[in-house]
Amino acid sequence: MEAERSKGMLRFTVIWLGQIVSMLGTSMTQFALMIWVWNHTRQATPTALMAFFGFVPMLLMSPIAGALVDRCDRKRTMLIGDIAGSIGTVSVLFLVSANSLQVWHLYILGFCLGVFGAFQWPAYSSAITLMVDKKDYARVDSMMGIAESTAMIFGPSLGAVLLVFVKIQGVLIFDMFSFLFAICTLIAIAIPNPRKVGVVDKGVKGVFRDAAYGFTYIQSRPALLGLLMTFFFFNMAAQFGILVVSPMVLARTGDNQMTLGLLMSMLGVGGLIGGILMAIWGGPKKRINGLLGGMAMSIIVGVTILHPSPYVWALGGFLMMITMPITNGCS
Repeated sequence: MEAERSKGMLRFTVIWLGQIVSMLGTSMTQFALMIWVWNHTRQATPTALMAFFGFVPMLLMSPIAGALVDRCDRKRTMLIGDIAGSIGTVSVLFLVSANSLQVWHLYILGFCLGVFGAFQWPAYSSAITLMVDKKDYARVDSMMGIAESTAMIFGPSLGAVLLVFVKIQGVLIFDMFSFLFAICTLIAIAIPNPRKVGVVDKGVKGVFRDAAYGFTYIQSRPALLGLLMTFFFFNMAAQFGILVVSPMVLARTGDNQMTLGLLMSMLGVGGLIGGILMAIWGGPKKRINGLLGGMAMSIIVGVTILHPSPYVWALGGFLMMITMPITNGCS
């Protein structure tokens, strides 16, 4: 079993490399599309709605996503999510090439991808716990934080450069190849499924029965319920802030895309440093202290967005993102 777990860490690393490339392509595309929407509307609402329509389906589907994933092959579910993302990118590329892309197209695309994402992440996270040893969970989470931070650092800047030289079509083509690379790593690696225990009820009733059991399980454990409620309100408030950051920066800086790219890159640098720190350190022994301390630090430095200077925004975002991998790793 120990040898199998060691191999699992190697398999995870291969998948992780694929996810880095895929996240980089997605980050570039998101930045390019955000700039496209802003240039076509000059309004904050359409830009924020792009993220909103991607977030809502994940919120709505999450209660039953886990129960559905329990009935599906983990690898197949992850592949479907990546394939759906590549199809979405191809669709946008086709519409842009035909000069037919509209803002509402991106709302629909974001909603559809959000639905697939709601199933992909439970499959991905549960597969990781089956692949690697429990002592490596915090480091695995830190590696994922490093992947996300790398995409945040280089995605906006590379997206801005490609927008100048090869337009939005070039960004979308790069994203297509990044999805293809991620799909190839998933196909090449064996991903285990959990050992079946008992009989899993099939059909709609069985799915909702399992989802209800999840709520009952949490409700019977007050400490776990309190922790999850804390996360819920914290993440909900953070999500509202994230929705308006990009249009706010563009509006306050006179459409200065370089300033926006610098700010987003500073967020990525902070997350990367925090991820490396967590990967080396492993986090505090008492996880709840690291979790709540990181959340408190995020709130304190988050108020820097009220300052008029972009440099203060960048510093605040940098400090906030250092704490995020520690918070998530402890979680």
